[in-house]
Amino acid sequence: MAENNDFTHLPLPLLFQGKPKLRGGGAVSAQTKRNTANRIAHGSYVKRRSAELSCFWKERRAERSENALPEIKTGIPILLEIDPSADIDFLRGLGFEIVCEIEEGFII
Repeated sequence: MAENNDFTHLPLPLLFQGKPKLRGGGAVSAQTKRNTANRIAHGSYVKRRSAELSCFWKERRAERSENALPEIKTGIPILLEIDPSADIDFLRGLGFEIVCEIEEGFII
């Protein structure tokens, strides 16, 4: 969970100690099975989409600069679709912070 209260607009359970809320353990989704069976195709898809996203934001930053608009320093927003039965702790290993769990998923 978040260790600070920088997200006052979100209903965050700010816990510093206590038992973890365990998730996962369910069946693997059909999409995850397809992605696992077709690792090369899935990897190529993810690589292509991330390159498109990177290009989009480079162009957007250049447009803002050309129009004398201020630089946005907060980072690049992304949407990750993750198997609901997966243990999301692997995201922490990728450098993401789990900010909040909501009905539709997680804010990271």
